[in-house]
Amino acid sequence: WSFLIRPIDARQRVTLERMARLQGTLAEADEIQSEHTSLLDRLSADQDQEAALQARIPDDAAEAEFLALASELASRTGLKIKDYRPGKPVEEASCSSLEVELICGGDYASLCGFVDGISKLPRLSRIESLHIDAAKGTPYYLIEISVLLYFAARSEDSSLEGGEPRA
Repeated sequence: WSFLIRPIDARQRVTLERMARLQGTLAEADEIQSEHTSLLDRLSADQDQEAALQARIPDDAAEAEFLALASELASRTGLKIKDYRPGKPVEEASCSSLEVELICGGDYASLCGFVDGISKLPRLSRIESLHIDAAKGTPYYLIEISVLLYFAARSEDSSLEGGEPRA
């Protein structure tokens, strides 16, 4: 009994438990397939968003290009750029950045239009700080805007053989 039947009985019990687990998984197949499809859609959307962001980040600082974009935006909004001061580039794990300080002058509407337009530029940037110096009795403001420019983005290569993620 102990040499012949007991090992067969134990193997049968393990096999029955495994069958029960597999039947449970099979019963959830539709739900698993639905979740898989949903995750693939999210992955595709995230990859599209990453590609769009990568397209907005140049390979080098190109602050002259940014200054041209900012000057064009300033002239459209009525803001006058008086001075431009680029900082030193900073390397980070995902990308490098360069802080640029703009000394401007204009009214409240031109300031609002310029700040709104910075986020809509084809180049990825972020307003780091904004200081407004208002003289009493005049609608003209002296404005100091510090803008962080991103460049030299480094991306983890998430594409695998066949384009399928590993499980």
